[in-house]
Formats: sequence, C-alpha cells, structure tokens
Amino acid sequence: AHDYASIVASIEDTTNTSEDGILDIMTSAAGTLASRIRIQNTNVGINEASPQNLLHITDSQAGVILEIQCTANNASSGADILLSRARGASGAGQDSDTLSTIIFEGKNDSATPQEVSYATIEAKIIDASDGTEDGQLNLKVQEDGTLTTQLSIDASLLTFTDGVNFTLGSSGGTKIGTATSQKLAFFNATPVVQQSAIANITTTASSGT
Repeated sequence: AHDYASIVASIEDTTNTSEDGILDIMTSAAGTLASRIRIQNTNVGINEASPQNLLHITDSQAGVILEIQCTANNASSGADILLSRARGASGAGQDSDTLSTIIFEGKNDSATPQEVSYATIEAKIIDASDGTEDGQLNLKVQEDGTLTTQLSIDASLLTFTDGVNFTLGSSGGTKIGTATSQKLAFFNATPVVQQSAIANITTTASSGT
C-alpha cells in the first residue's frame, strides 16, 4: 500500500480570536509523499513550506518555473499578463501614482549574503486626467549600491540619466537616424536636418601621399 495523494489540515496557531490554519495538498513523487501546495493562513505556497506572499513559488531547478500558454488560433495577443493597480475598489488614480513594479532580486557577496533588488521595471501615472491620460515606464538598475532610474519613457520623451553612455553596437558605420529628415543636436544646439553637400572636394598629387 502507498499513499499517492492526500489533503492534510493542521493548526498553526490556537490563540483565541487569532487562530491560524494550514492546508496541505500532497502528492507522491519518486515514492515520497510531500506537500506540493500549502495554504498557510492568507498565503499560498507552491513547493514552499513558509509562503511569504499571497502566492509564493519555490523551485530548486534552473530554468522555467512559471509558464502561461495560450492556444487560441488567431492573431490576437495571448498569454497576456495584466498588472492592475487601483486606489481601493473604485478609487481614482492620481498623478505620480506608481502602478506596478517587476523586481529582479539576487544576493550580494557579503559575509552574510543579503537580498538586493538589482533591477526593476516600474510603471507610473504621469497624468490621470480623463481623456488625456499619460503614463511612464522606468528602467532601474543598481549603480554603486543604489537603485537608479537609467531610462525613462514618457508619452513624448525618452530620457537617459546623466552620465549614462549611449552605445550603438561596436562595429563601424552604425547610424543614429537613417533618413535625412531626422534631426540630431549637440551641445544644446537646436536640432537641425542633415546638411546637403555644397560641393565635392577633389584632390590631386604629383608625388608622395
């Protein structure tokens, strides 16, 4: 006989008026019965014995641990991820509200390694006015121990932080703009369209180089 699956309920805290419970959904893998989904008071863990958030997924294997697949046979967007943020059930958004942030976290090399947010993608409201809404996307990375916005994308502005180098590839012939109607400015000068040639320069030499 072997237990292939089970549902186990247990008490976490018996304190009067603040009781907490745990529910484990368990399955057998390679002959071992263990909890695969744990509901601990308000949090849900997948392969996680002590879930720290509403949904906490833990895996010891490298590679994909979360897959969202769409099999709709059309050209529409599928397997979308919606991050929705509101002030209460129906509260209006306000200018400068931070909507959602995707955080990329890892440990540093301290004697006691600490969790560090090395990069984030942050979305904000710039203008919440009905009919003229504007948004902003900020790309942040750690710079000398401080999470810093390096690129900000607004409705009509693309901003690189001061001191950030702007590199287009590493080979010769890289272009900034491909059409003569595109404009480029240097040293606070007014952007101008690429100048047309005034005349061709010709050189001749009777000897030497």
